[in-house]
Amino acid sequence: MTTVKGRLTLPTKGRRPVACAVKPQEGPMPAAGPSRAAQMLALAHLVEREIEAGRLKDVVEAGRRLGLTRGRMSQVMALLHLSPALQEAVLLGKLPAAEHYLGDIVREPGWAAQEKAVKTGTRS
Repeated sequence: MTTVKGRLTLPTKGRRPVACAVKPQEGPMPAAGPSRAAQMLALAHLVEREIEAGRLKDVVEAGRRLGLTRGRMSQVMALLHLSPALQEAVLLGKLPAAEHYLGDIVREPGWAAQEKAVKTGTRS
C-alpha cells in the first residue's frame, strides 16, 4: 500500500482552495431529514393541491416548472395511490422504504393488498 503525505487541495474556480480533511463533529449528530420517498410523497400532495386550486393546469405543467420529466412526474403522482395508512407511515418516517419499493406496492390491487404486502414483505 502506498501512503501519500501532504495537503490535497481541490480546484475551486476562483474561490480559495479547500483542504480535504475530515473533522469529527462535536456534539450530537443532527437528525436526518425526511426520506426521499417522504419528500416525493409530499411533493405529490402539493402538486395535487395546486392543480385543484387552479394554480397549475395539470401534472405536465408542474413537471415543466419543476424540471421533471413526464415519466418522473408519473412516478411521483403514483405515490398518491398508496393507502392512507401507508402514506402516513412514509411521511412520519415509520416506514423506511425506498421509492422503488413503494412503486411496487402502489401497483398492488387495493389498499388491503398494499398493507398486506408491506407487512409480509411480498408482492403479488
